[in-house]
Amino acid sequence: MVPVNMTSFVYGVAIGWPSPTIPLLQSADNPVGGGAPMTVSSASWLGSLLNVGALAATPVYAYFCDEGSRKMVGYVVGLCGAVGWLLVVVAPAEAVLLAARVVIGKFCGGDLLHSTIAQSN
Repeated sequence: MVPVNMTSFVYGVAIGWPSPTIPLLQSADNPVGGGAPMTVSSASWLGSLLNVGALAATPVYAYFCDEGSRKMVGYVVGLCGAVGWLLVVVAPAEAVLLAARVVIGKFCGGDLLHSTIAQSN
């Protein structure tokens, strides 16, 4: 149960991550994208793309949890989280950071579904 609950913790971190990070990304010494400040529009997308990824992935995860292996779905969910956060850490450009938020959204949608199923079993 600890790994399942740990993914829920990471889900919470993913939701809260933009709050302290967006002011840094909008500052003059932005660590991503060559130092150019992030626009308000891009910052809005940064917060929203998590939900887009979750919306797209949740039905797929639900199907495979029902028809396939729940254990394999758990592995895929964890892999999406790891890849997404790795992309955030090494993001050389704003587009990579936005793509990372979509991948983390896929993790969040899968975690919301998979952790509920895993804890109920």
